[in-house]
Amino acid sequence: MTVDPLFARAMGRAVFPVFAALLVPAAMAAISACSSAGPAVVARVLSYNVHNLFDDVDDGLEYAEFRTDAGWGRDDYYRRLARLDEAIRLVAAGRRLDVVTLQEVESSRVAADFARDFLRGLRYISAGPYGVSNTKVVVLSRRQPVAVRTHRVVELRIVPGRSDSLPPALARRPGRDAVDVTLASPDLRIISVHWKSQAGGEARTEPQRKLEAALVHDLLLHGTGDSQAVLLIGDMNADVDQYRRHGRSFPTAIKRVEDVEEAKAAFGPLRPGIRYLGGDASIDAGALVFRSLWDGVEAPGTYRFRGEWSRLDQAYLSAPERISGTLEVGAHPALTAGDGAPFGFSPRTGAGYSDHYPILVTITRDPAR
Repeated sequence: MTVDPLFARAMGRAVFPVFAALLVPAAMAAISACSSAGPAVVARVLSYNVHNLFDDVDDGLEYAEFRTDAGWGRDDYYRRLARLDEAIRLVAAGRRLDVVTLQEVESSRVAADFARDFLRGLRYISAGPYGVSNTKVVVLSRRQPVAVRTHRVVELRIVPGRSDSLPPALARRPGRDAVDVTLASPDLRIISVHWKSQAGGEARTEPQRKLEAALVHDLLLHGTGDSQAVLLIGDMNADVDQYRRHGRSFPTAIKRVEDVEEAKAAFGPLRPGIRYLGGDASIDAGALVFRSLWDGVEAPGTYRFRGEWSRLDQAYLSAPERISGTLEVGAHPALTAGDGAPFGFSPRTGAGYSDHYPILVTITRDPAR
C-alpha cells in the first residue's frame, strides 16, 4: 500500500478534538523583521480561498460529497489539511507568515485543527459565529489581536402591512462574514472578506457584492487610526476592471476612480461603497487613501473559468507614507493543473489543492522615509 507522506506526517502527531473559541491562545512570537539596511518586513499576510474545506463530522452544513455516507472520513479530511499545508509552505518558500486568512472553511473547529496540527505558530483564530454559513472566513494570526469583530450583510424582505418585528424566516441572502482584526504590533488592521460569487450571472449577483462593498465602506470610515495601516484582503469575486470588462453595462462594486463620474451619469446615484479603490484613490469620504496591490503585478489572475483569467482575490492597502506593500500570486507549478489553471481539489480522488491560487502580501517599512 502506498502511503501519502504528507498524510503520514500529519497522522504521526497527536490529534485531539478542539472546539475553537474566537481566539485560541498560544505562545507569543516576534513579528517578521529584516535586519538589513533596506525596508523592514512589517508583516506577511497570505490569503487563500481553499475551496470547500470540510471536516469529517456530519452536522448538516456540509455539501453532499463531504458527508460520511458519501465516503468522506477522517483520513480524507487530514489528507486535505496536509495538502493545503503543503500549498501554503510552497508559496511561503521558507518565509515566515504572520497572518493566514482562509475563505470557504466550514467552521472555526476546522481552522483550529489546521492551526494545531500544521500551521505551527499561527495560534490565534478569529472567525464569525458557528452555524451561520458553511463557507466561513477565518483569520489565523501569530500574535493575539487586540480587537476582533465580524460583520455581515443580511438582506430582509419587507412584508407590506406588518408593523411587528420580522421573523428570522424573512431574512434572506445573508452575506459572508467580514472578519475585522486589529493587531497592536505592528499597528495593522486587516479586514478579510469573501464576497458573493458570480455563479448565476455577474449582473444578477452584483447587487449582493455592492451591499458587501457598502459594508466595507462603513467599516473603513470608522475605527481606523491616523497612523494605522489597513489591509483589505480576500476573495472579492470581482476585480478593479470588471466595470470595463462588461462594457460598462451595469454598475459594479469596485471601479477605477476615473470611471465613477461616467457610471453616475449612466446609472444615477451609486450606493456608497469602495468604488474609488483601485490604483491610488480614496473612498467616498476621502478619509483614507488605498492602493491596489495588483498594480504592477504581471500574473494574469488567481482564478480561471472557461479559459479566462480573473483577479478575484484582491488586496488593498492604506498606510502611512513610510509603509508599503507588494503582492505576489502563488502560482507554484505543483499547484497548477495540466491545463495551466489552478489544480482544484477533488473529494473523489483526494488530488489537487484549490481552484484559486493564494496571494501573498508583504508589508514593509522604509526606515529612510
